[in-house]
Amino acid sequence: MSPLMLLFSILVLSQFAFAQGFATKNVVSDTLILAKKFNVVDLDDDGDMDIVSAANDETTSPRGTVVWFENDGTETFTQHTISDSTLGARSIWVADYNEDGDLDVAAGGDGRQPLSWFENDGTPSNGGWTHHSVGTADSVIYTIHAFDIDEDTDLEILASYYNIQNDNGGDKIRWFDNNGSGSFSANTLVSNYEAAASVEATTIDSDSDIDIVTVAAGEANAGNAGKDLSWWSNNGSESFTQNSITPLSNGPWVVSTADVDSDGDNDILLATWGVDKISWWANNGSGSFGSENVVTSSYQNARNVQAADIDGDADMDMISVADNDDSVDWYENDGSESFTKTNITTTFTAAYYSVAQDMDGDGDVDIIATAQDDNELSWWENDLADERNITGNDPDTVRFSNDKVIIDFASGFSDGNTSVFYNQGKVTNKSLVGTGVDHVATNGYYTITTAATTYNAEIKFSYSGITEWSAINDENDLRICYFDPTSGTDGQWVVAGTGQTRDTVNDTITVSGLSSELAKYSVFTMGSSTTDNSLPVELVSFEGAVTEFGIELSWQTASELNNFGFELWRKSSSESSFSLVSSYNENEDLEGLGTSSFGKDYTFVDYEVEKGRHYTYHLIDITYDGKRYTHPDIKIDFVSNGLVRVVNVLLPDKLQLQQNYPNPFNPNTRIHFSIPKKENGQTVKLVVFNQLGQKVKTLFNSSLADGNYSIVWNGKNDQNQAVASGMYIYLLQAGRSSIIKRMTLVR
Repeated sequence: MSPLMLLFSILVLSQFAFAQGFATKNVVSDTLILAKKFNVVDLDDDGDMDIVSAANDETTSPRGTVVWFENDGTETFTQHTISDSTLGARSIWVADYNEDGDLDVAAGGDGRQPLSWFENDGTPSNGGWTHHSVGTADSVIYTIHAFDIDEDTDLEILASYYNIQNDNGGDKIRWFDNNGSGSFSANTLVSNYEAAASVEATTIDSDSDIDIVTVAAGEANAGNAGKDLSWWSNNGSESFTQNSITPLSNGPWVVSTADVDSDGDNDILLATWGVDKISWWANNGSGSFGSENVVTSSYQNARNVQAADIDGDADMDMISVADNDDSVDWYENDGSESFTKTNITTTFTAAYYSVAQDMDGDGDVDIIATAQDDNELSWWENDLADERNITGNDPDTVRFSNDKVIIDFASGFSDGNTSVFYNQGKVTNKSLVGTGVDHVATNGYYTITTAATTYNAEIKFSYSGITEWSAINDENDLRICYFDPTSGTDGQWVVAGTGQTRDTVNDTITVSGLSSELAKYSVFTMGSSTTDNSLPVELVSFEGAVTEFGIELSWQTASELNNFGFELWRKSSSESSFSLVSSYNENEDLEGLGTSSFGKDYTFVDYEVEKGRHYTYHLIDITYDGKRYTHPDIKIDFVSNGLVRVVNVLLPDKLQLQQNYPNPFNPNTRIHFSIPKKENGQTVKLVVFNQLGQKVKTLFNSSLADGNYSIVWNGKNDQNQAVASGMYIYLLQAGRSSIIKRMTLVR
């Protein structure tokens, strides 16, 4: 029996709203000379968050350090040294590199030494670190990232090598294959990658392989020539194909990835140091990116950007630092990817790096940052959690979150701060359910903590006003569930407390016998003891694919409840509103299953689309009683044959064909061309010929909308055979207009 879903979205956000800020600054260290990058992790596995950081003094005695700050459980930190001889230490990444259960530390410096990883023997505070070298000494190791690139369960290391001393060559991106015990072999992703500043690994396209995202800042003394933002598609065998994102401003610096628009795929975020900008690009799900979305263009020397749900409203906000502004900031997402900046500080001299993480375990996300000129590592507490200092042996009942949570501590309570925070985001580990729990909520959970060492609590949870409750058919099956990390192999959702009482008249559930669950990072959510109380449709996937004749939309349900059927709505990039494409009223293929414990695969091909256009699709399911449920949008560029539509560029007024780049090339080169409005809808041909005028390769031959495009030629003919070195001619033809250029392949 497949678990059914239950949406637990408590009221509207305003019912939980409290004044949010980051007024409290907590200094971890102000003697961390030229503090650089860091990770926030539970290094000693004691249940609280520690910090591992790199630092170096490049102006006097360049002896870099790698240190970690041990959290005693009350956010008081003790510094320990991992290495005091990582020369020019700058980059850091913490992970279990030898699969022994302990977190190790990879660190990179100024290039006089190879990349290092320090093996943790399980006693990190007592000097239990063994040094290992990875690769050879090269250039400044600007960024380190770890990911299981080849999906063999161990972690590979990625690194960007930035030749700061020589702005012309020597820069590269490498990844190091882990044999499972912490022994690494080097692989070069790209060489001569000018000012390789940043690298990250994640899934970009829809094939589930681990791809790589890279940034090259470009040659500073030559107008940032060679600047690049690319993602590298993994073919499943760790052979990577470069996909550049253009256009790009000067001075791109640090890249990160996250699902900014909540559509199920990873988007790309970029801090552009050279033009003081924070931006992001939306992924359509298959690795095609739309236009640049500028969050701010007046951010002096933007150093980094990351996405996190800062305010707990289930959408992705952003945090960033700017070293010339000496500032740490966050940007609130209004749910439609429009961002509002909130400043945290402007006195953090030469702010360098920032991370969003719940440092104190109260459920809301705090912000940690380094300032290299202040030699400082600090964190700012997010005060969104509703916190009270409760005293007395038998305190009065305390009401939190506008009376949605009411806590009654029994006699014997020891003093301590108690906090409640509700997050509208997704519930994790949904498949891990224990005895008495059939399924838990999809969204919405509480973190409830107390610093008291002794307590016995009764908590009344109110669910009055929850949206999406039309599908509930038996409130008596509802349960408040707690994620018990000690239950089962990997933790489980269990029925909270020793007893629960449901009041279906007042929509409350009272949980008694809570004597150990209110620890840091605790999580409570709604669940059901049976398959009742599910959403009308449990959607497994909603995807789109480009075919020769149209866009094929497919979606899969795991179960359905009172489902009449589906509607599909579409909007192109040139339209301001959605229009209905197809409905269950007219298309029997879109009719639902009614109520079913099993699901169905649905498919629809949209033929009324134009090549070169960008489309967004809504999927809506309708219940028997007329309620409508909208699922997350998908976005698709209707281009084929490897064609990429280049957005955020002025539309052309005439046919244009640019010189290929690079040229000469081996084996790949990219060709940019533009189709003017007067040629809109015409058949466009882009063909490669040899010097004898014989056709070698048809790169594109189809109708195309006006716009700017690029396509890659891999040096192969129509029979997929590699062609010889030499000069080749490429012809662009649209209607009666044509342009010819030449390029050189050197093998």
